Amino acid sequence: MQIELRKEYGQTDIENLVEAFAEKYTSIPKLQQTIELTKCTKPMMVDDFFIWKALSEGAKYTESTFITYAEVFNVLTARRVELLEYLEHHKPASIIEIANALNRDYKNVYDDISALEDAGLITTQKKGRNVLIQSTVNSIIISFQ
Repeated sequence: MQIELRKEYGQTDIENLVEAFAEKYTSIPKLQQTIELTKCTKPMMVDDFFIWKALSEGAKYTESTFITYAEVFNVLTARRVELLEYLEHHKPASIIEIANALNRDYKNVYDDISALEDAGLITTQKKGRNVLIQSTVNSIIISFQ
C-alpha cells in the first residue's frame, strides 16, 4: 500500500511563490548566474531555479509526499479528516471558528490541529490573537501496489 499526500497549488498560491522567489533571489537570470558561479553546490537553490522558471512560464505546481500506512492511520481519524476537509473549503480566522463550524469542543479541535501539524498535514501561524490554520495537502491518494 502506498499513500500519497498531494498539494496542488492554485493560481494565488503560485503567484505568492513566484513573489517569494523574487524577494529572495531578485531575478531568474541573477539566480542562474549565482548557480553557475557556485557550481551547483547548493541543491536547494537549483531546485528553486527550476521551479521558479517553470512557474513563470505557466506551469502548474504540485507537491507530493509519500508515507506509510501506519503513519497515516495513526493520525487520520474521522474527525481529523473532517477538519482537513473544512480547511480545504474555508479560511478560518481561529480555532474557535473551526470548533463552532464543526460543532465540536475547542480543546478537541486544538488537540486535532496539534496532531495534524505534527504530521505535516497543516501549518499554523499566529496573527495577533488568532491562529491562521492552512492545510498543506488537498488530496490523499491510497493505492495498492
